Amino acid sequence: MGAAGDSRSAGLGLLEVAQGTASTVGAVLDALTPDLPPSVQLEALRSVREPGGMLVLAWLSDFDEAHAVLDAISMALQRQRASSIAPQTVDRGPSTVSMRPSPMDPQRSRTEDTAPDWRLFPARLHIGTSDAPSPLANVILREIEPDSVAGFLAPLESQMERVAQRPGCLGVFLGQELGNPGGLLGITRWSDLDALQAYLDWPGAHAFRPVVEPLTRAVPLRFLGQPL
Repeated sequence: MGAAGDSRSAGLGLLEVAQGTASTVGAVLDALTPDLPPSVQLEALRSVREPGGMLVLAWLSDFDEAHAVLDAISMALQRQRASSIAPQTVDRGPSTVSMRPSPMDPQRSRTEDTAPDWRLFPARLHIGTSDAPSPLANVILREIEPDSVAGFLAPLESQMERVAQRPGCLGVFLGQELGNPGGLLGITRWSDLDALQAYLDWPGAHAFRPVVEPLTRAVPLRFLGQPL
């Protein structure tokens, strides 16, 4: 699997938390990597707090083939999950299921064989390079009140630039979801747990919470991960 994205990344494809063993998910991604275009690098994280919890990040330097690539990754992970649950495959034919529509084609109907489990986040801010080690990644997805997004982005970007200067911070990423401007994905990378805890105790972090919390509708994802 490739290293994390760098400052040239156009954005990030976030795949839903994958359930399975690290070895099987890693094997699926390793098998996919040779067939991916050079514009895509995969990163897999295992949860520090939830046994079996995993997150797959697809770093993209352009979006030309983003929907097809993310569909392929999602389908491969779905097949891995299905095979781990039911070793004997039964062909039941396609059946329609309720899935989030692809932002590339919001009206497209999907079936079990083609349904994506991903969200696409064009980058607004990305500080950090792919050759920097990242023992810890703290991933937070927030849903911001729609009327507050425009005025909140500049303060948020400034705050993340300050976070990037904290001791032990190896990089930050901020993405705004395609088709959903209120979906803001933040990723901060840390040298170790002590550095992350020092940031959480930093007065600048405490001061920003009263700014962001009243504007937050929901926090669908909080994930502290280590490399797979």
